[in-house]
Amino acid sequence: MPIGPILGLELEGLDSEKYPLINSPIDLSVGTQFTSWEIAEYYLKKYGRQRGFMIKCYRVEFHKNGEIKK
Repeated sequence: MPIGPILGLELEGLDSEKYPLINSPIDLSVGTQFTSWEIAEYYLKKYGRQRGFMIKCYRVEFHKNGEIKK
């Protein structure tokens, strides 16, 4: 599977020197840290896309009695 640049419109203004993974293939490992949740989510989605799978995020909400809302 070819791996190309992963810079998306939502991150276009970021400094590629400060965020070097933006212009290179993503290689995640235990301990990888990000400066914000938005950047982490973007990297994870692009990592999954490069590797042929998708990342799905969802929120679980609870009632006051502890039961999960549906």
